[in-house]
Amino acid sequence: MAVGAQFSNFLLLTSNVQNGRLAQWESASFTPKRSLVRIQYRPPCGSSSVVERQLPKLNVAGSNPVSRSITRRRSQVVKAAVCKIAITGSIPVVASIKMNAPFEGVRFYGGHKLAQVYSRPGRRERGCRYWWFDGWDWLANRALSLAGRPSVGICPGEIAFDPHIHTLFSHCSISQPERIILDAVRLGLGAVGIMDHNSIRGALDCVRCGQYLKSAGRIPQDFLVIPGVEVNSTIGHVGALFVECDLPMGLEPVEIVKAIHNAGGLAVAVHPYHSTGIGDAVFDAPFDAIEIECGSVFGSRLVKRNRELASDPRLSRAAKLGSSDAHYVRAMASCYTIARIKGTPTLAALKRAIASGNCQPMTSRPYDRLARLLGLIRKLH
Repeated sequence: MAVGAQFSNFLLLTSNVQNGRLAQWESASFTPKRSLVRIQYRPPCGSSSVVERQLPKLNVAGSNPVSRSITRRRSQVVKAAVCKIAITGSIPVVASIKMNAPFEGVRFYGGHKLAQVYSRPGRRERGCRYWWFDGWDWLANRALSLAGRPSVGICPGEIAFDPHIHTLFSHCSISQPERIILDAVRLGLGAVGIMDHNSIRGALDCVRCGQYLKSAGRIPQDFLVIPGVEVNSTIGHVGALFVECDLPMGLEPVEIVKAIHNAGGLAVAVHPYHSTGIGDAVFDAPFDAIEIECGSVFGSRLVKRNRELASDPRLSRAAKLGSSDAHYVRAMASCYTIARIKGTPTLAALKRAIASGNCQPMTSRPYDRLARLLGLIRKLH
């Protein structure tokens, strides 16, 4: 394994992200013979903790500055190598690290501050365990690309966002957070909402990834990642936006909505009329928003029933959303939402816009084409 990759993992370990904030680490030691890194850190709230990580055998071959530093001062390999990486930026994996780059809550040897480091989640972290899903994901993305690319347009004072996207932390997707965010920016979206099934891990990973991409200058500074989760209730799925913790599963929809509100989030009735939706129970709980347009619903009868909720007086106070429910990257923005925001877009401002109903669900031409085609399949009705 390359030296750069090892130290990228080490730096990520020292960050210890908790609730979107970085822990401040206090000391680190390295045992060369055992390749053991021992880190003592202090979370944003709590007492000091210690964690150990066994690294693969160091590869000191080569003549780059990091290798020379390791050879000269092996007992100080952590300090010397990371400082060399910070100075030279010669290792691609961690090339975004720069000396004196500001990042709140991070301290390094000598008081140096480092930019956010992000390591892509690997296969072991996938929620999907099917060996054939890589091929299926490629095929699905290829087919979706043939339907066309969504065109997202907004006016001044508006932001387009897709509030319901899945990552590889769901059991039914292998989409990488980095690719999701980069593709969302290319599509013209100003925000994405991550709602993995029954786990907040994907949302928090996307938040970290977004921070890293901003620090590297690869996405706009005002791009937003909305943390969320899609929870199983007793009768179907319920969505939560603007939450940073896991929520209880297997409760009645009204109880899950209460838990979402207690966590400071907005409760969303995702694809109400769908095989995994809650159906008429959408009227029984105080939802903050309803998915009127959903990119995973194609049956003409179900699409019509979802759209009829927009004019139902019983849901007049709930915001009406459009979302892709994308399990594949190419499905993003098939349906999306435009919100009206004053000033610079922030998570707080977007949350207020949704809560007050200042948003409009939208569909794309690729989705309309797929809905016309797949809507003819009787099984989807």
